[in-house]
Amino acid sequence: MKNHPKYAKKAATYAYRHMYLKDNPSYMITSNLYHKSPSYCSKYVYLAYWWGATKSALKKHKNGGQHIVTPHGLIDNFVGSFKPTRIHKISTY
Repeated sequence: MKNHPKYAKKAATYAYRHMYLKDNPSYMITSNLYHKSPSYCSKYVYLAYWWGATKSALKKHKNGGQHIVTPHGLIDNFVGSFKPTRIHKISTY
């Protein structure tokens, strides 16, 4: 995320520490977007920003989070200057 590297780093660190290491969630397509588990790859990215960086980067989905974040549609879930333009690599933990 070229325009917001601070939030990209926060989201990446959150995903690693609080989702990957701590929760070790199971993988499954589920319609409740705001629950960490079960989860799937593109939902991890969305939740890393939602819970770990800034909610203002994302579209809020109503109806109790009944939304599936697809890999190809991931960018469309970000708003304004938060739309990703490159991948952020974690360099520190």
